[in-house]
Amino acid sequence: MMANREIYAANCEKEFINNLINDGKRLDGRDHHHSRRLSIVFGLDDGCCITTLGNTRVLAQVSSEIVVPKPARPSEGIFQINVELSPMASSQFEAGRSSDLGVEISRLIERCIRESKCIDLESLCIVAKEKVWAIRVDLHLINHDGNITECASIAAVAALSHFRRPHVSVVGTNVIVHPVEDHCPVPLRINHLPFCITFAIFEQGAQVLADPTDLEERLADGKVVAAMNGLREICLLHMNGLLALTKTKLLQCTNLAAERAQEITKYMKESLETEKTNTRKGFSEILKTDTILGAYYQPTPLHVQLMKETMEIDREETDKNEILIHLKAPGIATLGEDGPSKWGIIHSGAEGKEDETSGTIACSESTSDMDKTQESGKSDEEDNITILKPKETDEIDTSSDEEVDLTKAIAKPSRQWYPKVPF
Repeated sequence: MMANREIYAANCEKEFINNLINDGKRLDGRDHHHSRRLSIVFGLDDGCCITTLGNTRVLAQVSSEIVVPKPARPSEGIFQINVELSPMASSQFEAGRSSDLGVEISRLIERCIRESKCIDLESLCIVAKEKVWAIRVDLHLINHDGNITECASIAAVAALSHFRRPHVSVVGTNVIVHPVEDHCPVPLRINHLPFCITFAIFEQGAQVLADPTDLEERLADGKVVAAMNGLREICLLHMNGLLALTKTKLLQCTNLAAERAQEITKYMKESLETEKTNTRKGFSEILKTDTILGAYYQPTPLHVQLMKETMEIDREETDKNEILIHLKAPGIATLGEDGPSKWGIIHSGAEGKEDETSGTIACSESTSDMDKTQESGKSDEEDNITILKPKETDEIDTSSDEEVDLTKAIAKPSRQWYPKVPF
């Protein structure tokens, strides 16, 4: 048997919680004698439920089988509680190993239900000394946030109240177990509903906290578990820790436990009646719709407008610096206009004077030159590229608007003509 991995609180946390409790407050805003919200959701199968107390959540499942009774009690059925504390609930638990806390909780709940005669074990007898029903309750801790004993006891009682065993008939020496299709299942005979109400004790009984959280349990001096039913009957009384409670404080705990047991009994009966009248939805009720789960996918509709096969953008005459984009087809676009080249002939003038320092010619195109070139019908194949260096002695008459052939004005061109092929 392995002990739990202890999670220790810092000194600043202890001082803060103790000061908060002495001021009559709690970390979650509750009063000292108020419990957290309780929720019971039944599954699709009989005897299956999930009980939630604050953030503490326990899954309960009841099963049954026919076995041989114990020799000491030949006419009574067998009842057993099994509590599993997995690392899924908290990091302080180890997988596959029973801890001291799990054994303590299972024994408390089993004593509370069996010794208080909650279930009539004699009604589980089929044939004395030969065959009886064995009822087993498996409690699985899903999330741990304190007060596991109370949450697990509520889950166990709720699952037993919801459970139905198969109908059995005895013919001579033959025992016939009828399926659900032939006979309706039989509920268990439950006399009363006991619950283990837990209190955390601080400062040797000076402060009593109902329904403690995990942090409050670790910082408390001890705990008091009072098992009560709706009839204000004490079914079990258990204390652990270094406690020396007075009679007044103990009576205060039992009175608070009796009131709490009445509230739980009323809520459980209402939940059972609601489950009978309504259609079973299973555990889908406890799933929050405002959270995104890993296996949840909500398809989002996309409104897509299909593009036409051919689409062109017509623009009016724009500035030369603007670039025209034409969409010919989906995924195909062209820059500029198709057809012959629109490059004009280089003119010499005020804007086209030579740059003697760099040995190049700064040219400017005019709209008229581009239009003339387009009217001439010359294709791109007839256009050639040349780099000319003007003659120093010769002067070019630029007074007229006529085109000037620079090749005649330059006596000795520095370079020859190049064909229109990539270098």
